[in-house]
Amino acid sequence: MHQLGNGRNDWYVNEEEVDLSRGRRPARGNGARSSGALGGGRILRLQAEPQRVVIDLDRTVVIVVDMQNDFCSPGGWVDYIGGDYAPLAALAEAQNRALEALRREGVPVIWLNWGNREDRLNLSPSILHVYNGAGTGKGLGDRLPRSGSKVLEKGSWGAAIIDGLVVDPADIHVDKYRMSGFWDTPMDSILRNLKADTLLFMGVNLDQCVMSTLEDAVHAGYDAILLRDCCATNSPPYCADATFYNIKQCYGFLSDSVQLLESIRTNHTTEVLQMTMPALYAGRFDQSPVYRISPKDSNKFVLLCDGTQVPFVSVVEIFDVGGQTPPNEHAEAFEYFYVLHGEGIATVGEDSMPIGQGSYFIVTPGQLHQVRNTGGSRLYVLTTMVPDEKFSDLIKSGVTDSLDEEDLLALAPARQQVSP
Repeated sequence: MHQLGNGRNDWYVNEEEVDLSRGRRPARGNGARSSGALGGGRILRLQAEPQRVVIDLDRTVVIVVDMQNDFCSPGGWVDYIGGDYAPLAALAEAQNRALEALRREGVPVIWLNWGNREDRLNLSPSILHVYNGAGTGKGLGDRLPRSGSKVLEKGSWGAAIIDGLVVDPADIHVDKYRMSGFWDTPMDSILRNLKADTLLFMGVNLDQCVMSTLEDAVHAGYDAILLRDCCATNSPPYCADATFYNIKQCYGFLSDSVQLLESIRTNHTTEVLQMTMPALYAGRFDQSPVYRISPKDSNKFVLLCDGTQVPFVSVVEIFDVGGQTPPNEHAEAFEYFYVLHGEGIATVGEDSMPIGQGSYFIVTPGQLHQVRNTGGSRLYVLTTMVPDEKFSDLIKSGVTDSLDEEDLLALAPARQQVSP
């Protein structure tokens, strides 16, 4: 990695990755994550263009630009002038998912919106001209005939955030009076007081207020990452193309909410695996409790690690001849399967593959999967799921069972490995 900076404020770069974390690394110790106050040092690796980026979540803020009724709702100013507000309003779903995840990580959310003074004394003619080019239309502060709202005036319906977005009471609100959110506003002071280095951007219009604010952020020394599926414009397509090009070329990085959510999930898994267990947890599978979730189930579980004792669950899953799991998926958990004995078929999404002794596969969050025993004897699979997602509670809610001679014989190699 090559250093870019002055020794105190540095990026480390190569052709594949840019480290924006200023050399900070996750704190070690009891494994507890930061409460959300900036300064704890939690590192996230995010796929982006032109290079992958490494960011410190505790020095990151997300800025949502102009998701307001006047731009995104029927009866607003864009609708009044005949513009297409639909692609702007359609961002709400992706934005909500990303914002929910970021709030859980303690990342501050800033809503940056037009909220003009009633007297418009801080607006120059050049700003007013943008919204009323010939002087005969309805521009900033003028009342729209359909909604009765004054265009983008503070406190008006048109300046309010659209109903489809979830706003948390702890979120931060900043009024702006230009395309850029840095002129004539407290934005820079707020960000510096939050000790922010990296800014994530979403909102509308991509090529106007989002881009102008992003440019000024970079000019002021912040790092900028645009979440492209959380941004839109009703300008011609070439405007978005030019914006994406300029961000990658001159100002920062492009990623999206899908990559962000996947990076957060991966980071959680890494954190769980790195957690220091309070004491040695050990045992033997043939001395561990055995359950069937339902008496009619064709598989039983040897519970090795309980999710209430460690931050994951590990079992030996034993399938009767012809037995199978129901198709299932996990919201956040990764699941690792390793075949100890027997043979079967594993189906993950649309793909199926034969499995036998020594086979393994990994299922990521949201993947529908199923395991079936297709052999002439029982199938034994070592399974670990991180995080637990209360799977061990489900297992323990079932009926107790036991290992028989067939089980002990099939698992004899494993017994020998753990014998004193």
